[in-house]
Amino acid sequence: MGKLKSLVSSNDRVNSVDTRLGLSLNNQLKLLSVSKSLYYYTLVPRFSSTNDIKLLNTIDLIHTKHPYYGTRRLMKLLNKLGFSVGRKLIKSAMEFMGIKALYPKKKTTVINKRHKKYPYLLNAFKNESNQVVIDKANKVWSS
Repeated sequence: MGKLKSLVSSNDRVNSVDTRLGLSLNNQLKLLSVSKSLYYYTLVPRFSSTNDIKLLNTIDLIHTKHPYYGTRRLMKLLNKLGFSVGRKLIKSAMEFMGIKALYPKKKTTVINKRHKKYPYLLNAFKNESNQVVIDKANKVWSS
């Protein structure tokens, strides 16, 4: 088929396979450009086992007491409690539950309205391409 994308999704093509037809399953899958593994694949829902649910409940309890804990601190605490987890699993569990750690965000430019705003005095020395050009000594002084 080349690099031409099909307009029909792979799930629709898998659903169109009919084993009651005279054509074998292998031939139908080959004609529809569907692999056997895709045909037999069943989606496993995330965090559906009992251990995963215990982990999610524990993360929720810790998060309600300490909403500022991130994945690193949660990992250390959960490992002390007997869960063998890493940061990636904790991160995906927190995303699954819609939980984010609370921490102060960056406030790089907070302007105080009462302060005087000084003009940029080097604008007088800019050329056509908006570059500051200082071509001789003692033209500009700064401290």
